[in-house]
Parts: sequence; structure tokens; C-alpha cells
Amino acid sequence: MANIRRVIFSFWLILVAIVEGNSVPRISVLTCSPGQALYTGFGHTAIRLQDTLQGKAMDLVFNYGTFRFTEEFYVEFAQGRLDYFLSVNPFHEFQQMYLFEGRGIQEQELLMSNEDLEKLAELLIENAEPKNATFRYHFFYDNCSIRVWEIIKKAASQPIVVPDLKVTTTFRMAIDHYLEPFPWGDWGIDMALGAPCDQVMRTQDLAFLPDSLLFLLSKTQYGGAPLCSPAKEVIPIDDSILEMEFEDTSSESFLGKIGNELFYWGRELMHTLPPNAFFGILLILTISSGFWVARKGKLRTWLESTFAIFFGILGSLIVFLWFFTDHDTTHQNWNILWAHPFWFYLLSCTPRRCGTWMRRICLVQLVISSFTLLLFLFLPQTFHVSVVFVLLIQIYMMLKSYKPFWFTKTLNEKKVA
Repeated sequence: MANIRRVIFSFWLILVAIVEGNSVPRISVLTCSPGQALYTGFGHTAIRLQDTLQGKAMDLVFNYGTFRFTEEFYVEFAQGRLDYFLSVNPFHEFQQMYLFEGRGIQEQELLMSNEDLEKLAELLIENAEPKNATFRYHFFYDNCSIRVWEIIKKAASQPIVVPDLKVTTTFRMAIDHYLEPFPWGDWGIDMALGAPCDQVMRTQDLAFLPDSLLFLLSKTQYGGAPLCSPAKEVIPIDDSILEMEFEDTSSESFLGKIGNELFYWGRELMHTLPPNAFFGILLILTISSGFWVARKGKLRTWLESTFAIFFGILGSLIVFLWFFTDHDTTHQNWNILWAHPFWFYLLSCTPRRCGTWMRRICLVQLVISSFTLLLFLFLPQTFHVSVVFVLLIQIYMMLKSYKPFWFTKTLNEKKVA
């Protein structure tokens, strides 16, 4: 509560300073380096406003990347209806948080006219009012970086000239760079995002990533002069903190400790075994175990049944994100060619029990998976590389259901698989 009162008082002082014309605010863009968690892996952008009135210094950070973690958070996030809001905090608190996390901060001071800096300060204060602070978050087109870029352009009375940088990168390619430390996060995001993410970005679209916005600001002209000063380092990246492991001691019970250990080993396994290696190993296990049990006249393994369930669950999620949410970036997701709810039906189609129509349905999926594999590099959407191994597993499974006699000589149609 004390912080809120201090910020409100600072607002009042800034407004008085602007109205009386006693001082000109100093405004800069803060670019924060990526963190260890997936949701911090893309970095962050905020605006710093400094002013002085009657010898009293004010130093505030306007942060468009704030959200409330409520019971409905995951539901709203999944539906594409998660709201973010503009929060305001003293700079020393903002700085302390990034010092604690070992993340760096770079600062670019805006070199706009006094009038435009005062207008920008007024716009920031207006945006921070409760009735204006909330906005519907969009990862590519309306996030913390985009908001900073747009409000700077709105305050500028001089022409803002952005050079044609001839961008050849797609949105998906741009975020893949930041997802290298999170291979499974990269896999999950690739599964969820559709063809719209494979559009080539325009120059102004670079503003959606903090690092790219820093670069964009450094190249932008304001009335024929640089828009901002060269970036200077406020806080260096502290690798020693980023590499630290923090033990979770919140649960001291025996079961809690076992759960923490399982989580730890699971996390380590996911880091050491990326999706490509994981599905490549599963491909080898699926085919080798399939041929092994076929010697005994069996044509479906528990691993293949597990895959069918997995494809059905993943396909249901793709359908939900495409047709039942407000996410436009998850539409036209052509992963649906191989991951769809119809796999739950195919699960019931064991090689021994498949009738004529069911075998024809398996043939359709066999053809779709085969063509997806053949046209992997030419489809209107970029697939994760691990999908190659998944498609080979599907081709093997569907070929076995369509032509079971090719896989075992002891097949007896009267017996149950």
C-alpha cells in the first residue's frame, strides 16, 4: 500500500511539473535480457520516466507486461482471453528484481523534443489510470514491446522514419532463437501455432521482441535525427545467478520430497533428451518391438496404443485452439494432418479386428501421413523436425493395420489380438 501511495504521489508531482513547465522529463526505453523460465525467455521491455520537482527526484518504470495470476488464469490463457495491464513501480524495485534474477538491463534515452517528451509522459500517466490500464494481450501484435513502440510513435510530432531493413524472417523463426534453451517449450509452441506464424515479418513487426525493438529504435530517425541514444548497460547479465539451482523446500512431507525428486529428474531428462532424440528413440523402439511381437502373431504393442492416444489428445488440443479460442495465431494449424481426434477411433481398429471399411480408413491416414512426410518442406506451415519421426511411426502403424499379413505368418483372423 505504501508503494501505491508513493507512485500516486509521484504521478501528481509529474503532472504538476508538466503543467507548470518547471522541468522536462527524461524518458528512456529499458530492454531486459531473457530469464530462465519459459515465460521470461523472450526478454522484456519497459519505459523509465525520470523527473525532478522542487529538488525531489522521481524515477518510475511503466511496465506493460503485468498480469494477475487468478484461478481463471490458465483457462483465460488457453482461450486467448488473458488481459495484461500497465503497472507503475519505482525504478529501484524494478532494478532489484532483475538483479536478483541475474538478468541484464540496457537503456536507450529518447532524444525527442521537450514538448514530445512531456506529451509522452502525459500519455503514460493517462494509460496507467485504472480505466485505461488493461488490454487484451497478443504475443505478436500487442505485447509489452509493441505497446512501448506505439506510444512513442503516438507522442512524436516529428516524422518517425524506420529504414527498410529487408526482413526475411518469419515470426516462428524469430521466436525459435529464444527457445533454444527450452527444447520442449519450442516443441509445444510449434505444435500449437499455425500457418499465420510463418508469415514473413515487416520491418515494424520487429517491435514484438524486446531485443529486436532495441535494434529497431537504434535505426529509427526522428525528424531527421536519431530517435534515441546508443544503448548503455544499466545492469550486466550475471551468469552465475542464471546458472544457480534453487531447491524447492515448500513440501517437507515424504511424498512431497518424492514428488520434488521426480520433478527434478523429469526436468533433467527433458533437458538432456530433446524432442528429436526422444521421438527418434521411440521410432526405433516402436518398429523393433512391433516386429518382435509379430513373431508370436501379435500385431499391436502397448507402445503403439499409447501413441494413438497421444495423437488423439494432441489433435483435440489443436482443434480446440483452432476453432474454440480467440487465438488467431493457432488457426490453420496443419499439424492436424497427423494429430486429430479421429485417432481415438483408429485406436479401436486393431489389425486383427479391422473390417474392410476400417482398413480403408487406415489407408486414408496412411496416405495422408505419407504425403505429409514427402511434402514436409513444401507445406504452408513449418513443422517441428521431430514430426518426421512421428510420421514414420504413423506410417508403420497404419501399414500394419492395412496389410497385417505383411508382418506375421502366424496370423489367425479368428483369434483376438
